[in-house]
Amino acid sequence: MNKLKLRAIFAGDIELGAKIMFTLAEFEDELYFCIAEDNDYRYPFAPLFCDDSWYIHSETGLLDIDGKMIYEQDVIETNVSGKTQQFIVEYFDSITGFGVKAENENIIHLYELKNIKINNESWFKHLLPKD
Repeated sequence: MNKLKLRAIFAGDIELGAKIMFTLAEFEDELYFCIAEDNDYRYPFAPLFCDDSWYIHSETGLLDIDGKMIYEQDVIETNVSGKTQQFIVEYFDSITGFGVKAENENIIHLYELKNIKINNESWFKHLLPKD
């Protein structure tokens, strides 16, 4: 059975541009979010889902052209209709999976896209509330 793979990002880190991501880990039969590669800093799993200052993203199961895992809310670049475009990866109930919304509002399943490259240069600023 495949394990659920999630990442968490703290809103305060996005505001500061601090590129810290937390991944799901298990210690002594409890789930925690830990700073990637550093298990000394860990936060209990369940409370983060109730805290609006954390963003929880699910792994899509697909890799970009550089071999990086694509997660929900990643900004990706790919070629659609003959031009390179940027999209935000989202989960859509209508396709029961991850995809992107095209300019014409059509939803394109992530599996249909080719040569995807993650481009999170703005460090998830699109998640923050608009002023």
